[in-house]
This record gives sequence, structure tokens and C-alpha cells, in this order.
Amino acid sequence: MKKHTLLIFSSVFVIIHIYGFPLVPRNTNYSVHNYNAGNQNWSVTQDKEGRVYFGNNQGVLEYDGMHWKLYQLPNNDIVRCVYYSNDRRLYVGSYEEFGYFVRDEFNQLKYTSLKDLLEDYVFKNDEIWNIIEYNDRVYFQYFSSYFVYDGSTLKAYKEFPPLNMFIYKDKIFSQKINGNLFIYENDTFENIIDRKLYGDDDLIGILPNNENSLLITCNKGIYLLNHSDSTVNVWHNSINEELKTSSVNKVIMAKDSYIIGTLSNGVYALDKNGNLLWKLNSENGLMNNTVLALFCDEDNNLWLGLDNGLVKIYHNSDLYIFNPTPYHIGMVYDALISDEVSYIASNQGLYYYQNKVNKLKMLPGTEGQTWSISNIDGQVICGHNMGSFRVEGEKVIPFSSIKGARNIIKCTINNQDILFQNTYTFLNVYRKKLNGEWYYSNRIENFMNLIEHIEVDHLGNIWAEHMHRGIFRIKLNDSLTEAEDVKFYNTLGESKDLKINVFKVNGRIVFTGENKFYTYDDIIKEIIPYDKLNDELTSLANTYNVVQKSNSEYWFIDRENYSLVQFSNDRYIIKHQIPLLIFDNPPIDNKGNVFIVSGKDTYFALNGALAKYMEDIPATNSRQPELKIKEIKVYDNNGLNIILLSVNTKGEINYSNNNIHISLYCPVFSERSVYIRYRLDGLDETGIWHENMKDLQTGYSRLPFGEYIFRAELFNSQEIISEVKYSFIIKIPYYLAYYAIILYIVIGIGLIFFIIYSVYNYTNRQKNKQRNQQIQEQKRLHDAEIEHQQKLIIELEKEQLALELSHKSKELANFTMLSIRNKEFLIHIKEELVRQSEKGQFSKHFIGKIIHSLDDNMTSDDDWAMFQSNFDRIHENFFRNLKERYPDLTSNDLRLCALLRLNLSTKDISNMMNISIRGIEAARYRLRKRLNIPSEQDLTDFMIRFK
Repeated sequence: MKKHTLLIFSSVFVIIHIYGFPLVPRNTNYSVHNYNAGNQNWSVTQDKEGRVYFGNNQGVLEYDGMHWKLYQLPNNDIVRCVYYSNDRRLYVGSYEEFGYFVRDEFNQLKYTSLKDLLEDYVFKNDEIWNIIEYNDRVYFQYFSSYFVYDGSTLKAYKEFPPLNMFIYKDKIFSQKINGNLFIYENDTFENIIDRKLYGDDDLIGILPNNENSLLITCNKGIYLLNHSDSTVNVWHNSINEELKTSSVNKVIMAKDSYIIGTLSNGVYALDKNGNLLWKLNSENGLMNNTVLALFCDEDNNLWLGLDNGLVKIYHNSDLYIFNPTPYHIGMVYDALISDEVSYIASNQGLYYYQNKVNKLKMLPGTEGQTWSISNIDGQVICGHNMGSFRVEGEKVIPFSSIKGARNIIKCTINNQDILFQNTYTFLNVYRKKLNGEWYYSNRIENFMNLIEHIEVDHLGNIWAEHMHRGIFRIKLNDSLTEAEDVKFYNTLGESKDLKINVFKVNGRIVFTGENKFYTYDDIIKEIIPYDKLNDELTSLANTYNVVQKSNSEYWFIDRENYSLVQFSNDRYIIKHQIPLLIFDNPPIDNKGNVFIVSGKDTYFALNGALAKYMEDIPATNSRQPELKIKEIKVYDNNGLNIILLSVNTKGEINYSNNNIHISLYCPVFSERSVYIRYRLDGLDETGIWHENMKDLQTGYSRLPFGEYIFRAELFNSQEIISEVKYSFIIKIPYYLAYYAIILYIVIGIGLIFFIIYSVYNYTNRQKNKQRNQQIQEQKRLHDAEIEHQQKLIIELEKEQLALELSHKSKELANFTMLSIRNKEFLIHIKEELVRQSEKGQFSKHFIGKIIHSLDDNMTSDDDWAMFQSNFDRIHENFFRNLKERYPDLTSNDLRLCALLRLNLSTKDISNMMNISIRGIEAARYRLRKRLNIPSEQDLTDFMIRFK
């Protein structure tokens, strides 16, 4: 078995160098922008599920094939080493800190520090650089000592300061700092090799060689240690001189090859005989030349921790890349590869590669868009935007001046062997001279169009694919000089004016468009669906180009895959698929191409590179990818109250958190074409699967209560690879729980009784209301009758009072008139007494006494007080109202107002008030002013109306 393996890898070496391109395995660079952590990555390990962990400047970095996650240590310092042990713990080492991570029920990593187990140990700038596992014990190594952890206790050892520690054939090997190589046996280190025997150099690693020897790798080279006699010799290999100046830093054993990482020149791969398989550095794809860590995962992929980033190398791949950095060759459209020289046609020009000297250059005169390069009968012909050229080594000879030369094919039309070429404008015919040299003959008249590709069927008809829409079937005349018959097809199925692609499969003309295969029926002379291909190659219905590899194999090219199809037992089957997404620089839309070398080797066109498909190299069996649940979280309708659920037990979710988000992971680091699909039983009752090609996560919002089963499947074009399911229940909301239903029943019964009671009460209330309304109506009628009677009484009383008031007013007026008459009479007597006194008939003293008595009676205030009182009663508080409204009125003003209300004349008022008529006029004027009565309003009328 080992001999066969060596032959295989030797053949790889020969293949790579016979067909001269310096090919390297496909690789992917990850920068800090991809994983969002520190630049430097010091160590790599992998767990049982396939997840990869990195010791990073900012902590432990986890990658599950889709998601990156950073875990920091308590000291937030650099993690120098990571190691996943048999007890499913992720051990880590840092500056004065070390411990392990384990996963909890929510699939989250939780850290446990171990340094506290060291009771009396004092750290002195101790930094863990290496972790190994030996005899169920974990060794944490730093440069002045090491710690041993047995699962419960931790012990420090200071007697032996190791530079490094390695496990080889179940034994620990270690080089002492500035010392020799030791082996750990019987709990002690024993000296076995003097360092002078391996160049007085620092040891980097120990690798297996064969049953009798091992390889000792040092900074400046590799040595062979013979077990039988302990002799050490330089191991001769093809990169010895390079290693002396490249500073070897890490070495590992991949499956049947040695991987050597350096500090200044990237990474090398050697076979067991020391032959260089490939070399990868910053000149051909590596983004940094300083390799700090090396690891080979379960799929034989290599992981490189760099000084600035990470790299994954698909060492198990059957795809190898030619990336001519620092040349920017542009999009590759065609290639011609041979033993001596190779040509690459790109949108930059035609490149010439000398295989032996590993030199690439653009041929002068070919700058610009180059469409094709073909070797026809030993003549190399190039199709270019500026015309066609014949190429001899590095010499470019004009072949045809017709611009826009695209493809050129050798065919037989009308029993004539010719070369037929399509251009932006014309179709061209080339013929062969007697000496076998091809030359330009003529163009096809009566036809000029934008033709992208041509095929010739078995009848000699030319099928010309238009660049944008439709296809032409062209029949030439016998002399092949003009188009005798041209038919244009712009319809496939029910679609019109679409881009139609044409190619040949098994000698038959095939078209694609409208997601279906079509062919031409010579009998009915129509384009019809090609049922065989549609049934057997349904997933390839968007193919835009087909390249024949052999008599029974074809490469179908579409926007997503390069698909190798085999025709066997009258059936077409997909033998292999290469997704375009795996390339960092896939071809631009509809420009992918395949180049077949010697009928066996396959090259793919990429944007700025070439890829080689190593079909003859059997891929090492890789780990079967397994789909698993990464994280489950639920939350409320506002996106708050986020809760993580256990991924290992059935979930029970409160209805208030009826939104669920499920993240999956599947560490697929190989080049498998795998897809994910999922559904939720209990919601997707139709059984429809939802495919998700990019992101392994999904969510469901506002789920009704009930039981659900989430199912997800990982599959490819042939089979289901892995599946996972998760059961959970959305609890019934509290308002629909059994106790709530009992409560609702009780409340319902209560409501029924309440309604009955309410109806009964309502009926009684209505009856009482009617009864009360009747009583109220009777009372209202009674009250109305009483009110009517009272109104009659009041009216009668008012009439009586009005009569009494009129009577009293008359009495008062009579009294007033009588008073006036009395005063007039007394005045007359006074005047008469005065006259008699003047005549001397009576004594003056007697007369004066009588006059004084008369004056006292005419001006008595008692009369006025009695008048005022009676007037106020008769005229409803006339004086009080008048005084309240006009507080400035004097007593004489009030008397005048009363007399005016009695409608007395000025003379009567004068006599009543014992004032002259002129005085009365003056008093009236003053009263009008005080009452603010305009001159046009009658004062007596105002007083009569005043209330």
C-alpha cells in the first residue's frame, strides 16, 4: 500500500512539472475582516464534531465552517496554544493563565481556569507555548518548566526546562533549552542525541519516516535519525538549500506527505522521498509568508496560522491552481498546454509560458482581448480582437485581418475539410495548402451578424449562436462562398427573443434556454425539447457551454458548476461536480471554459488563473460531514427577553416567547457540493422543504401553541448525507390553560346566573318603573291640579293685592292731597296773621308765637316719616331699591322722587316740600344729573316705571 502511495505522489510531482505550471492546491485566505479577531494565530486544533479552534492574539477563535466566534480568557491576553483532548475538553494556554473550555447544554463554551490548583507556585512571566496529551495526562509546556494535569490535580516540574515537547510513537521527545534531545521514560528525561549531530540547531519537530528511522526537523534543515544505531544524517530533499535560509518554524505529517512551515518563505509540501509536491507563498496565493502554526484536519486540509491571518489549504483536493502572481493576466478564455510551452488567452493578451524555466510573458503584438488559442494539425492559431494570428514559439504571424475573431473549428462541409471561424461580423473559411499549411480563403457572403459560437451538424449545416438573442441555421453553397439558405430561430418553447446557447453532445446539436434542453429534429425540421437530457440532467438545464472530454464524457458548464457528465449504458449521469463558489476568482458570467490536454487532463478557466482537475489522483477518504444544531434561542414579539434553549433536550417554550431562531453548523472543509434544506413539522404540513444554500440558520415567528419538530438535511445531488431534528412545544397560553378554561366555565355559569338574575331584576325594574311612572303621572296630574289651583289663588291674591295697592295708593294720594290742602290752609292762616299783626290788631308776641307753632306743624318730620313708610310698603321698597342703585341721592332727592312717582304737579310738590316752584325746578335738574337721565327722557315717567 505504501509503495502505491509513493507512486501516486511521485506521479503528482511529474504531472505538475511535465505540464509546466507551478500548480498549488486550492486554498482560501482568511483575513481579520473575515474572522474579526487578532492578526496573529499561534496554534490550531479540531474537536470531534469537526470545528476548528485557533490560538489568537485576542483569545480562542472558533470556526464551524460557517460562523466565527471569539472566546476571551479572564486575562484577555494572547492564547499561544490550543489542544482538544480525548476527554472532549479544549485546553488553552496563555500568559500566566491556562485551563480548559467545555460545552454546556446550550452548546456554548465555558472556561475553567486551572492555575488556582497550584497552591504554592509563583508565576514569573510564565507563558504556555505547547500542550500535549500523554497517558491520560495533559502537559502544559513553557520555556522554564511544565505542568502536568491528571484531571483533578495539577503539579509543576522545574527540573527540566524544555524548548519543546513532541509525541512520537506514544513517547515524549523534548529538546532542552540550548541542549540535547531527550526522551521521557519512567517519569524522567533521558538524553539520547547530542544537538551537534543535527547541526547544533534548535529542534522544530519530529516526523515519522519508516520503521527504522524518523526525521528531525530543525530551523535550518531536516535530519534522518536511524533507530538501530542512533546515527544522524542530513535528509536529502529537493529544498534543502531553501530551508537553510527560510527559518523552519512548524512541521507536521499530513496523509503521506510532509508539510513544512517557515518564517520567511511560506509553506512547502514534500513527498516521503523528499520531492517537492508544491510550494505556497506570497508569490502564488499566500497572503503572508510567516507561518506560526500548522494543523492537518480530519479531511486532510491544512490550516496555517499566519503572522497576519489564516489559510486553509485543500491538501486532499483534486483541484490545483496556477495563479501567476504578480502577473495580472485577467479573465482566461482559452489555453493551450503542452510539454514544452503553454499559451493562455485572456482579456489582456496572449501569454507564453516556458515550462522548463518557469517563465511567463505576454507576446508582443497580442495586447488586448484574446478569444481563443488552438493547435490544429500542429499549427497554433490565435483568435484576437485585432484579427487572427499564427503563433510559432514566441513569434506572432498575422493570419487574417478580419477583426473580432472568436472561435475556429475544424469541420467538413459539402465534403470539404476546412477551418470555420466566427467573428463579430463575418464567417470565415480557411483551407489547407499542399504543404499542409492553413491559410485564409474567403468570407461567407450574404451573412453578417454578431456570432458568439458556432457548431456544424452531421449534414453540414452551420448553427451560429447570436451574442444576444436567437440562433441561425446556415446552409452554404457548394463552393462555400455564400449563405444559400439562412433560417433564424428566436423562440424556445414559449419564450421569445432570448439568448440561445448551442453545443454538441454525442454528435447531436443541443440548445439551451428557458431552463430546458432542446434539439433539432431533421424530420419535422423544428427545434423540439430534448426529453432525454431534460429527464436525466434536469439540474444542468442552464448549461451555456459543453466541452467534450472523451468519447463518453463531457464537461457541462453553467453559472454554478463545472459538471462532468458520463454517458454510459445509454444514460447520462453526473459523475462529478465542481462548484464555482469554491474558487476565490471564478469566471465571469457565461465565460467559463474547459481545456482538455491529451484527452485526459482538464483545466478550468478562472478570472486571473487556471485550475487543474487531477482526476487520476484518488482523493483520501475524508470525514463524512455531519449536520448539527449550533444554537437555539427564543424571544418575545418585540425581539426582547432572549432565552437560550438546550440543544440536547426537548424544548418547552412559553407562549409569550413564541419566536424561535435555530442556527446549525456543519464543518465541511472539503470541496463537496452540499446543500441544506429544512422544514418545521406542525407548521409546514404540506411537507415542503425550504432550501438555504448560504446560511445555516432560520427562524419562525409568532408560532401558534402546539408541538413541532424541526428537521434539517444536508444533501448533495445523489443522496442525503446527514440530518438533524429538534422537537419542541409552544405551551398553551395562560388564557387557554385548563385552569383558565375551568375559570372561564365558572365565570360562564356565573354569567348565566347573572344574566338570569339581571333579566329578572330588569323585568321587575321595568314593572316597578311602569308602576312608578303611573304613580308619577298621577302625582304629576295631581300636582298640576294643585299648581293650577295655587296659580288661581295667587292670581286672586295678586288681584286682591292690586286692589289693595290701588286703594292704598288712592288713600296715600288723598292723604297727600289732604296734607297739601292743610299746609295751604296753614299758610293762608299764617299770611293772614302776618297781615293782622302789621295792622296792630294783635300783639306781635302773640302773633309770633302762633306763627312759630304753624311753622313747626308745616315742617314736621313725623309726617314725612309716616309718608315714607306707607309709600315703601305700597310701592315695594321703592326707597331702598332707589338708594341701593343710586347711593348718592339725598333725603330731599328721595322725597322728590316719591312725589314724582305720585305724578304730582310742580306746584303741589312745592307746597308739599315747602319749597318755591323755582327751587323745585332746580331740585329736578339736580336729580336728573344724579340719576344720569338724558334730557329727552321724562323724569316723572322714569320714576313711575322704576322698580
